[in-house]
Amino acid sequence: MPENIIIALISFGFGSVATLFIKYALDKKQEKSKSEFEHKIRRYKSAMIFMNCYLNPKNIVFVQDSHPDIQSTEDIKETLMAEYYEMILYATDDVIENVRDYIASPSNKQFIKTVKAMRKDLWGNRTKLKDENLEIQTK
Repeated sequence: MPENIIIALISFGFGSVATLFIKYALDKKQEKSKSEFEHKIRRYKSAMIFMNCYLNPKNIVFVQDSHPDIQSTEDIKETLMAEYYEMILYATDDVIENVRDYIASPSNKQFIKTVKAMRKDLWGNRTKLKDENLEIQTK
C-alpha cells in the first residue's frame, strides 16, 4: 500500500515537471511567433510606404522627415530593393515575387496585387473586393 502512494507521488511529480516543461516550450514558441508576426507587419508597412513613393515620387516629402537621406526616386528604389532583400528572409514566395515584379515595373495594379499578397501572408485572408475597387481614383 505505501508503495502505491510513493508511486503515485512520484508520478504526480514527474507529471508536474513534464507539464511545466511543455508549457514553457509552448510559451516560448508563441512568443517567438508573435515577435516574428509584429516584425513582418512593421516591414510590410515600411515597404508599402516606399512602394507608394516609388510609384508617386511627389510623396517622397512624407518620408524625408524620418529618412533625410532619401532625396530622389533612385534613393527610394534602392531603399525598396533593400526591403526586398530583407523580405527574402521572412516573406512568403508570393510576397517576394510580387515585390520583385513591382520594383521591376511599378504600377497601381501591381501595388494592389502586392499588398493583397502581404495581407494574405499576415492574416491568411483574402478580400472579395476586385483590384479596381481597391484603387483610389484621383482627379
